[in-house]
Amino acid sequence: MRNMTAGVFMMVGILLGMSLAPGCDKVQAKKETLSDSQKWALATAAIPKKANGMELDIMGGGASDSDYVSALREMLKNDWEVADRASALGAIKALREEGHRQEFDLMLKDISAMDGAGLARLLADYAQDPELQKRIRLVHAQKDAVDKKSITAWDYCRLIYLAECSYRSGYITEQEAWQEIMPAAEIIQSTFSSWREMGDNYLLGREFWSGAREPRMVVANRFLLTDPKGPWATLAWKLPLRKQK
Repeated sequence: MRNMTAGVFMMVGILLGMSLAPGCDKVQAKKETLSDSQKWALATAAIPKKANGMELDIMGGGASDSDYVSALREMLKNDWEVADRASALGAIKALREEGHRQEFDLMLKDISAMDGAGLARLLADYAQDPELQKRIRLVHAQKDAVDKKSITAWDYCRLIYLAECSYRSGYITEQEAWQEIMPAAEIIQSTFSSWREMGDNYLLGREFWSGAREPRMVVANRFLLTDPKGPWATLAWKLPLRKQK
């Protein structure tokens, strides 16, 4: 995944407010008929959706009008190298099977076995690679807190976000999207104990990937934790998730 293209969604707020846009009535109906389990699953992708000005309780974050879909497709192409069905399914599969947690776990295993002198030597070995040094320091600082959770939220929340956007862009069917979303949501729910813990893990994964915490994501996470009417406040963490048929 490349850097988020914030400019692509500068007009999203306007597009979402166009009540007469083609497809809006259909999307509203879908929004109202989502089960609590489905709403919960979509809420796991709320950080990137909120940061990008998207609707939180609609799969794909907005209506199926041509302007919104065009913006979504541009984002997928620029940030995910997704431009059709095959690339969408391939990117989703990569997140499901490996993601960034594979690299994180390998680094965590090596660093956890090191004493202070060993860590110093490792950092010295990569003196010419400051970005890698940042990641090494980050993993070392978080090694006890992460335990066996890895950066599961970072990978699986993104999988859900990508499945949503791929559906709304017309690259995969709604059924295919839910077949990816619900199992990922179950993994997230069984791995973490709260929305807060999930959000913190998502931000950790993003920092591991990018080398820094992006303010937009931090602000979105904070908003979701404090908004009394938002999905994280209204949907209990331990809500039973029904399997998608």
